Amino acid sequence: MYLLRAAYLSITIHILIYLMMIFMPPEWTENPFSEAQKQTTEIEIINRPFDAKKTQQIVRQPLVPEKIKFRDEANARFLSEQQQRVLLETRARETGLTQNRDSASPQPKTPPQKTAASDLQGYEPIRLPRPNELTEQGPSTVGESLPNDIALGSFTALNTDRFKYYSFYARIEELVRFRWETEVRSAVASYDQKYVATHIGRKNWVTQIEFLITPDGHLKSAKIMKESGISPFDKAAVFAFKDARFFPNPPKEMIEADGYIHIKYSFNVYFEPSAFASQ
Repeated sequence: MYLLRAAYLSITIHILIYLMMIFMPPEWTENPFSEAQKQTTEIEIINRPFDAKKTQQIVRQPLVPEKIKFRDEANARFLSEQQQRVLLETRARETGLTQNRDSASPQPKTPPQKTAASDLQGYEPIRLPRPNELTEQGPSTVGESLPNDIALGSFTALNTDRFKYYSFYARIEELVRFRWETEVRSAVASYDQKYVATHIGRKNWVTQIEFLITPDGHLKSAKIMKESGISPFDKAAVFAFKDARFFPNPPKEMIEADGYIHIKYSFNVYFEPSAFASQ
């Protein structure tokens, strides 16, 4: 008797599940990322490069010592997390995510002098760390392609104006950079070393792309405005955004009239053949 009831119950449950699968609204079963993933396949090659010189370049802001800063109201050519003016603009010699590290540390060896209350502008002073307090060791690195008139140095220090949406761009870079670098390295490794040395090395390969992002942070499409001349490098840039796919908390103020956020990026590849030979 109990077995019979259990059989009837099992049949009834399976029938209900079957009916639910038939009459359930399609949107209930869709992967919430599926539409965004489909949209990321929209890639258009326009070959109408944008003029980066007409806009201020957004850069990642590393920590620099107070002693090399000064006050100046003139506009800077870079945008970043905060307004900053330095006595001399410099860029680190090594490439990578922009960061000033311990071994080439520009940090002051003594805590900064107490700031007058009138200079705080509503913010509490933050004590800069001493070199031995830094968690990361190694040479300082710079991740942006900067003008040639900026001197090479042991760390990066730039004149910057405050950019309201800096944190969003910083989040994008953290999601995209390692994916892009990995793909570029794979592309270079796929070529013969002699070809790399004679055709790819010691040249600047620039891909300019405009990415459209939905108001909820998903990648909609990619428009290649300028091809670099090395197709795998262009594909690496597109792949990095497609693979990241989702960019959380986009500022609503950045949504343009067409309903999307437009992000313009220049991907610069300068490859040193000697680095390839040492691997």
